[in-house]
This record gives sequence, C-alpha cells and structure tokens, in this order.
Amino acid sequence: MTIARALAVLVSLGLAGCSVQPPSESLPQPSDEATTTSAAAQVQRLLTGRFDSSAQAERSPSYYAVQLAICPALAVELGPRVLYVEQALMDQLDQPYRQRLYVVEPGPDPQVEAVSRVFELAAPEQFVGRCALDEAIPVEASETLERDGCTVELAWIDDHYQGSTPGTACESDLHGASYATSEVELYPDHIRSWDRGFDAEGEQVWGATEGGYLFERRTPLPAESTGN
Repeated sequence: MTIARALAVLVSLGLAGCSVQPPSESLPQPSDEATTTSAAAQVQRLLTGRFDSSAQAERSPSYYAVQLAICPALAVELGPRVLYVEQALMDQLDQPYRQRLYVVEPGPDPQVEAVSRVFELAAPEQFVGRCALDEAIPVEASETLERDGCTVELAWIDDHYQGSTPGTACESDLHGASYATSEVELYPDHIRSWDRGFDAEGEQVWGATEGGYLFERRTPLPAESTGN
C-alpha cells in the first residue's frame, strides 16, 4: 500500500482504533458521581490530550506512527464542550491529514450517555499546531460544517465509554464507499476506535480489517470538571 493510499484510508470521520486492549486505570462509576459529573464532562476529559500510535507501529509494520492531538476550542455558538482534533504522521506533524471539531453533548441519560458531533473546518490550515498553545482555540460557527449522520453515540459500559455512529447514516464516497461507520472506546490511558467504509451492498471497501489504530495517552489526564 502506498503512503498516499494509506493516508486516504486514515482520513475518515472518526479516530482509528485497535482490537488490543492494554491495562487501563479505572474511572469512577458514573453512578458514584451522579450529582457532580455528567457523561459529557467525562467524555470531554477522556478525549482531551496528546496521543500516538508509535508503540503499535513498532510492534507491527502495517501500522503507521500517528499523533492524535485533541484540545479545547472556544465556539460559543456550538456549545460549551468543543474540541479541536488534529491527526498527523509522527514524522510530518506540521502536515496534518485530518482536522475536525468534536462537539460533546449530553445523551438521553446525561449521567451515563453522551454524543460527539463531528464538524469539518472551512480553513483547517489556520489551525495547524494550535494544540501546542496553552489556550482554547477560538472558532466561529460559520467556519464549520457538520457531518450529518456521523455523530458518535457513547455510553458507559463496565469501566469505559463505548459507542458508534448510527447505522448507515454517515455518508462517505472514499474509495467507492456509500457510508462509513466508527466504533469508539475511551479509557483514561488510551483511545480505541475502528473506522470503516462500506459500499451500497454492505461490503467493506476501506478501513482496517483486523483492528485499527491504538492511540496511547502521552499527556496527563486533565483534571476532572463538574456539571453537564
């Protein structure tokens, strides 16, 4: 597989995940903190930070070493929990191949469910490397476009948050696909997800087939916040 094609496969609606699960510290059960911490707050916290897949790439040459940087964005019109997301090859950090906004909101049961809406940026080049700055990135709603049908719906399962896009609602035309799916798991020390594209007959046409990318946390877990 060429680098160009590999990057095209990586550029998808969500993150990229892995079927390998390393040991993980446990989060408190949401029921233990129902009066102080919402699922949306926990999801935002788990997503925020710098992660990479370098260890996985060392174990298997079929994976690339990729950095995932996620940091707060200030976009009042979109909501109080907005994150800027940037992915780049570790040896090309100034040339990210994917940039998005995630808008994290409460789910139907706010104590154990949350949703992450996905937005594209009209001028992503203006935001390259901004997660390295110790300040929230200002973004106007007019500079974004929501990917309808690509919202990830998350719920607390045992000791982590887990979720996916709904059915076939997230459209994709990458490599002849009709729709894409994303399955995501959030732990304190890593993020796992599996992004795939399918044609109209339901046959997979892009994405990992044996498990995707494992992004291990390289920065401390942010301090816990409260509220909805």
